[in-house]
Parts: sequence; structure tokens; C-alpha cells
Amino acid sequence: MLWEALSGRHPFWQTSMLDTARAIESGAPSLAVLRPDLPKGLIQLVDRSLSLNPARRPSAADLSRSLRGAAAPRRRKSKGRDQVAGRVLQPGRIGAALLAGGFAGWTAAALPFYPHGWAVGLAVAAAAVTTLRERLGLALALAVPILPLGNVSLGLAVLYGALAAAWLVLSWREPRGGLLFALGPVLAPLAALGLVPLAASVLRAGPRRAAQAALAVLTAGVVAGLRHASLPFTGARPPLGVGVAGAANPLDVAGSLARAAAAHPALLVEAAAFAAIALVLPFAQARGRWGAAGLGAAMLVLTVLAVPSAAAAPLVAAAWLTAAVVAVRATRD
Repeated sequence: MLWEALSGRHPFWQTSMLDTARAIESGAPSLAVLRPDLPKGLIQLVDRSLSLNPARRPSAADLSRSLRGAAAPRRRKSKGRDQVAGRVLQPGRIGAALLAGGFAGWTAAALPFYPHGWAVGLAVAAAAVTTLRERLGLALALAVPILPLGNVSLGLAVLYGALAAAWLVLSWREPRGGLLFALGPVLAPLAALGLVPLAASVLRAGPRRAAQAALAVLTAGVVAGLRHASLPFTGARPPLGVGVAGAANPLDVAGSLARAAAAHPALLVEAAAFAAIALVLPFAQARGRWGAAGLGAAMLVLTVLAVPSAAAAPLVAAAWLTAAVVAVRATRD
């Protein structure tokens, strides 16, 4: 239908049934033969949809996604002002810049950072670098906490540095979402950690969505422990400094954090639940309103019933809101 609509004639129909059958057996000619003026990406997409090999044909979902913007002519890459302005004004890039700036500024302000008064400058620098180069901005934002964490514990700084380097590698393909886990400490005081899977749904890869959701919960727990604040979900108090203050060995720090987490299993259960929800959220959305309802029910079971000690009201509200947003998205799609 696409081939016929774009070319003005049927790709196979001939004057006789025998000739039509032979045309089908030979395959449709490239759309470029009749419409060389069309965008190259659109021509390739339609040609691939009519491939003689069924394995090369895109699925209906892939075809739908690829058609969005396929007809828009591609502009030549340039290093002029229009290109820079276009990158700066992209909503995804703006969101990544805000996350990078907030992460860098908050860590410099909340942790014992020296010299003092650098929080605003680091936040602006991280946001500006992310606006121009997302990967470089992610690396800068992740590097900011290393020095202040060293003031708490050398082992903690070394352990964080190794984990940050690994996280940078894992987030290399989707740097815009590399700092979504930083929403955990922001949402935890508001009792809104249940919205983390919804926030992670902007990522394409399922493992990255799951990792971001789980890490957001764990990061919120670690931050609460370092600040000796109430832990998420249960409101329990962690040991002062989580037992890592002054430790020089990163393995000792890892052991202390592991023991603190094991002492509060509710945090680990919720982290695993949020990871599972973030992983299946797009699949539930693809199944429409029933999928959204099933996701909301599963979220209630995994986050409320599985952890009776957790405050139920915020998790129930998050489950309903997540299901509602997924249902709306499914209706639009």
C-alpha cells in the first residue's frame, strides 16, 4: 500500500494473472525507480518491507516507528549556529543537562566538599557540558562526588570511582538517561520513589531501565544512610555513616554497605520490584488498557503486599498513577 500510494501504481499488477504472478515472484522494483525524489530513508524502508525474504521485512511495530520522520528530508550536517541551537533545544538534551547539573551541584553542596562555594559553578559547568556533549557531561557529573566522598572515606571514594566508571561504560549508548538514578534521593523525601519505573521508561533498552530503577532505590538508601536520615519505604534508621566513615579499603566499604542493605531487606525487595516493573512497562503499554491495568495490579503486589512494613499509601498512589499514564500512552499509540 505504501509503494502504491507513493508511486501511483501497483507494484505487481499486470495485464494478465500469469504476468502478475511472475511479477510477484520476481519482487517489487525499488521505489527509487519511479520516485527518486523521495528521501532515501523512506525508499529503503518501503523496499525492505517488500523484500522477498520475510526475515528482512520489518514488523508492524518497527515499520510504524521507522515511518515517523522518515519522510522528512535530511539536512546536511554543519557546524553552524543552527545545528548547535537545535541540539541545545532538544527536550531530551535539556532534561539530561538538568539532571547532570542537579547531580553535580547537589553532591558538591551536600557532601563535605573543599573548597566551599563550588556547588553552583559545578552545577552550571555540568549542565553546560551536557548540553553540548552528553557523554562528556555525564562523565563530569559522575566525577564530581569522588573528591567529597574521599573526605568521608578513601575506600568509599575508590569504590564509587570504580562503579562510576563502569556505569559510564554501561550508559555510553544512552548518555541522556545515565543519571536517571539520581532521581532516587530526590523522590525519596517526597515519598514518591514509586514513580521511578515511570521515569526510567524513557530508556529504550530493557536492562538499562531495570538497572536505573534499582539503582535509584539503592542510591536513595545510601544517601539516607550517609546523612543518617530515615530509610525509604519503612522509615527505619540506618547506622550512623553506614559504617564506612574513615575506611581506607574499598572492599571493607563494600562489605559494610552490603551488611547495611541485608539488615534492611525491604529496600532490596523494592529495588528488585522497581527493576522488574521498569523492565516490563513498555510491554504492558503495547497491550493497551488491559496491559496497564495488569501492570498496576502487579505493581501493588510487588511493592505493597511483598513488603508489609512499607508505607502503603505512597506506593498505591504510584501504582495507580503509573497505570494511568501507561493507559493514556497506549491510547495515543
